Amino acid sequence: MPEEAVIASLSRSLTVPAPLDRVAGYLSDLTTAPEWDPHTAACRRLDTGPIRVGAQYELTRTFGAYRVAMTVEVREVTDSLITWEGGNEFATGRETFAFAAADAGTTVLHTVDVHLRGVARFGTRLVPGVMRRIADDGTPVLRARLQRLAVP
Repeated sequence: MPEEAVIASLSRSLTVPAPLDRVAGYLSDLTTAPEWDPHTAACRRLDTGPIRVGAQYELTRTFGAYRVAMTVEVREVTDSLITWEGGNEFATGRETFAFAAADAGTTVLHTVDVHLRGVARFGTRLVPGVMRRIADDGTPVLRARLQRLAVP
């Protein structure tokens, strides 16, 4: 990820009644993103094998009427965390899911950091609001999908 200043960062936390291993396994496979992120239209893995540092994905995300393709790569993966980084000619970002066992199941902390590039930097002041809207749209969908993992 470039050493530029983060233009926007957003974190959301939620607790679901599903076991940590199911939640972490599900969210660590980025090809499931269209199921839990209403702004991800498609995601495909570009390589094969287990999810590991270096695994790559091609994402297509929607922002209003715009469809944006980007390539992302797993930068860190453990039993309790996965981080992807990537982007395209307009923006780069880092997305992290951290997982922790909770009395009621699993707590998930989802953090997204965004950097704009080139002419896209003119949109810097708009990014925090857009990120909040995306999170507001996605958090209920993510919660509902993860709650289904509680059912054996």
